[in-house]
Amino acid sequence: MSRVLDLLYQARAARDEARRARRLAGALTQVDDQSRLLRYADGQDLMATGMEQQATQQASASMDSAMQTVHRKRPNPGRDSTDEDDPPSSNGPHTKH
Repeated sequence: MSRVLDLLYQARAARDEARRARRLAGALTQVDDQSRLLRYADGQDLMATGMEQQATQQASASMDSAMQTVHRKRPNPGRDSTDEDDPPSSNGPHTKH
């Protein structure tokens, strides 16, 4: 799970850099410099998107693995140990008369 958090942290940092680069590009007077900085910002956003997708895939795979482990440990997932101690009544719910 720490790998997922690392990826999300790095993605956030890349998006922050992209935001700063766009803000700086707005202050530049040279069109070529603005374009170069905006391309850099776009690249940072693209990289952040990739990291977020990778984090989502890894988190999903971890959850799937955890769910499979839980289901393997329970031989009969529809019943627990208390079900065998108190079988269902053949004449409906227990009521006192």
